[in-house]
Amino acid sequence: DQDPVVLLSLIRSISQCSISTDLLNTNVRDVSTLSKTSELADGGVKMQWLRVHIPEWLQASTTCRVVIFSTSKRVLFLVQHMLLQQGVHQDVMGLYCGSVSLAQREVNVREFQRPDGVLRVMLFTLSSGALGLNLTNGNTVVF
Repeated sequence: DQDPVVLLSLIRSISQCSISTDLLNTNVRDVSTLSKTSELADGGVKMQWLRVHIPEWLQASTTCRVVIFSTSKRVLFLVQHMLLQQGVHQDVMGLYCGSVSLAQREVNVREFQRPDGVLRVMLFTLSSGALGLNLTNGNTVVF
């Protein structure tokens, strides 16, 4: 007989490894805990794919607006850190999750929705994005 909580924890760890083995590092709480020069592991298949494609999309078109959803804030923090390492400037990324003030979330959404807005990548947790947001300017979605 296995404890269901232990089994669920193991399943979650395996799932996180498919995104990035860095998620097993319990010290990663947000981007501020990582220095700009901190190297991430090669990551899982998903992180490797994002590392190549997001900068490529942003360079290919100035109208590209990427929306990234995740169930985990830690995943979003790692994606944000990885994009910074890939040369995507902090000013083009907006975060929409519980650790961001409601006022800043509103600013991020408004800026993302503006056709000439600076924000080109929005990172959402599923729980915070489930508020009836209508992101009509997002043309590329990653889940």
